[in-house]
Amino acid sequence: GSADDVQKLHVTTFPLKEQPRRIVHQPQTNTFLLTTEPSAAAAAAAPNTANTTTNQGGEGEDRRPSSSSSSATTRCSIRIMDGQSFEKVTGMDLLPFEVGMSATSTRFKT
Repeated sequence: GSADDVQKLHVTTFPLKEQPRRIVHQPQTNTFLLTTEPSAAAAAAAPNTANTTTNQGGEGEDRRPSSSSSSATTRCSIRIMDGQSFEKVTGMDLLPFEVGMSATSTRFKT
């Protein structure tokens, strides 16, 4: 038989230690943008730093985390990876309660 195009596809796996959510390739710079969130294993291994605040009205506890409760290891992130070596070029952690929901690569006319 003959090989389909799908069968010819070469897949490369590399460890992120995070769960990728969105991946975008930019051909002009040969880079990938990834939005990631902590993997279940990383979140379980992270120290529990969640602080809760008590409702002063006597109606029980407010179980929402305070703004200082997130550590850098449990935040969602944006990563830019080199398209050839898959090495991290740059990245940033999002603020607490921010999640990368979409990503796009756009080319503007100059």
